[in-house]
Amino acid sequence: MRTILFKTFSLILAAGSITACGKDDAPTKTKTQLITQAAWKFESEGIDMDKNGTIEVPTGEVEDCNKDDVFTFNTGGTGTRDEGGTKCDVADPQSEPFVWQFKNSETELEFDDHLFKLHTLNETSLKGYHDIDTLGISVRIWATFKH
Repeated sequence: MRTILFKTFSLILAAGSITACGKDDAPTKTKTQLITQAAWKFESEGIDMDKNGTIEVPTGEVEDCNKDDVFTFNTGGTGTRDEGGTKCDVADPQSEPFVWQFKNSETELEFDDHLFKLHTLNETSLKGYHDIDTLGISVRIWATFKH
């Protein structure tokens, strides 16, 4: 009985290794496909004082009512920002359109009147930054969105 179980287990392993060695033919998605495949929700934001990629100061600039906003990017350069469940002002519309486009060989994303330099754009994460000058000091603001 032990020999039969061992042979069966060996056969299962062999069959599994044969099918596991198959080539992954899934094509790589374009940045447009990645950004338009699902809506994006705010995850985090922070200030990088020395522009080294590390957030030194988490910001409180994002109001709680904006943290549940959802951004949907459509093919063709249009999109919608939905207020989510919490509006900052009850008189605000539930959703507003925006236009977007990739720039500089798809290393930058312009939307909602901001130029966002892309660091990460994949199946689940959109991360980038924009630089601002405040009180004569240039700092980098990082923002992360997720599906």
